[in-house]
This record gives sequence, C-alpha cells and structure tokens, in this order.
Amino acid sequence: MDTLKVDVFMDLYGHYFLEKDIRSVRLMLNAAHNDLYPMLFSIDFKAPGKVLFLSLFLGVCGIDRFYIGDTSMGIFKLLTGGGFGIVLFIDWFTISKVTRERNYDKFLACLY
Repeated sequence: MDTLKVDVFMDLYGHYFLEKDIRSVRLMLNAAHNDLYPMLFSIDFKAPGKVLFLSLFLGVCGIDRFYIGDTSMGIFKLLTGGGFGIVLFIDWFTISKVTRERNYDKFLACLY
C-alpha cells in the first residue's frame, strides 16, 4: 500500500489502537496489497471514549460489552447487575484498553 494511504488510515484510525500496536499496524499496512484499502475502511472500529461512556452509564446492564461484541460478558453483567458491581467497577478502568484490543483483532482479521 502506498505511503499516503497508510498515513490517511493512521490519521483516521490510529487512536483506535493501543500505542504498542501502532508500529505493527503501520508495518502491516505498508506490506498490504492496495486492494485491501477499501475493506479496511469498512471495518467497524469502536471508539474507546464512546465505550467508556457506555460503561459509565449503562455498564450495569452490560451494554458496553454488547457494543464491543463481547456477548458472553455482556450477558453476565446483565444477569448479575454488573458482576455485582465488581466487574462494572473494573470495566471503568479497563474497557478502553479492551476496546482497542478488539479493534486490533478486527484489523488483523481483515488482513488475513
């Protein structure tokens, strides 16, 4: 993929990944074929800030976990009132990282 396309992708979506993954994303984009470019823009990356907002206000119902595609944890939080408040509290500090990890997994799935 040419450098301009890589730069555009990273400008638009770089903040959806963990800092440690940025370099590998850039390297994989440089090695990717140009035909993948439209498919990469169709990936439904989740904004970590939006997920944190959902976690703060609707996390007790598991909406944050359902939104990022973690259905089993969403059901658990729904049935137990946010994991009896414990999982809810932990998610307030970890959900942004989990969201970025899921975004990276979606990116990798698109490439392979």
